[in-house]
Amino acid sequence: MKKATKLAKIVQSQKNVKTNPTKLNSWANEMRLLNEQEGVSKHRMTAALKWYRDHVGGQYVPVIESGKSFRDKFVKIEAAMQRDGVQINQDETNKSKPKIRVGH
Repeated sequence: MKKATKLAKIVQSQKNVKTNPTKLNSWANEMRLLNEQEGVSKHRMTAALKWYRDHVGGQYVPVIESGKSFRDKFVKIEAAMQRDGVQINQDETNKSKPKIRVGH
C-alpha cells in the first residue's frame, strides 16, 4: 500500500486528481501483482517510483496515471531510467534485489 500511496501523490501533484480508498486499493493490488506475477522486486519498484517522481513530465518518460499503468509500463520506466544513466545491475547472490547506480 505504501508504493500505491507514493504513486498517488505523484499523480496528484501532476494531474491534480485525488484518489479514493477504493482506487488506492486497486493500485496496491496492481503493484502486488507486479511483484508476485512478474517477479519485480519491491526494491526495483521503489527505485522506479523515486526516479519517476523526479522525472515525471519529461521527454520520453512514460505517462503513469494509475497502478495498472505503472504495472503495464514498468519495463518502459526502467528503460527510461537507463537512458537517463541509471544502471540496474542484478546482484549475483540475490536476483530479486538489483543494485542501482547513478552513472552521471
